[in-house]
Amino acid sequence: MTARHDPAGRRLPIKLDATSNGEYEPVPLTAIGHAARAAAQTSVDGAVRKLGVPRRRYLISLLGAAASLSAFDRTFAANGKRGGRYVVPEDARFESAAAQSRLAGDEFIFDVQLHHVDPQGAWRKRASPSAFRGMPKA
Repeated sequence: MTARHDPAGRRLPIKLDATSNGEYEPVPLTAIGHAARAAAQTSVDGAVRKLGVPRRRYLISLLGAAASLSAFDRTFAANGKRGGRYVVPEDARFESAAAQSRLAGDEFIFDVQLHHVDPQGAWRKRASPSAFRGMPKA
């Protein structure tokens, strides 16, 4: 998170809305999603004031992640959304040890992106003959 890309220091450490690499139009954030993002900003604002630390330093720490996830969880739960939870102790917004105990780990993160295409689409006719070598037949 650099000042060049976030000069106001407002970017949350965990992105809630969809992102596109240009292949498709992302799904807009719902009203609840906007509320969750606003709640996270408010949570971060309060913690930064209480701790007296620079906002950017807070946001790139586990404390910032804890504040964001906790606010997301509270907002979605208050709006009846069920499913996965971000169970983060409230003091993890202020205490590094609490944030570390809940959020730090050495898990391997494997980012898999799904691409949905029409297997008989026009793109297939433009591909070179060797483009599908070794791939299952459609």
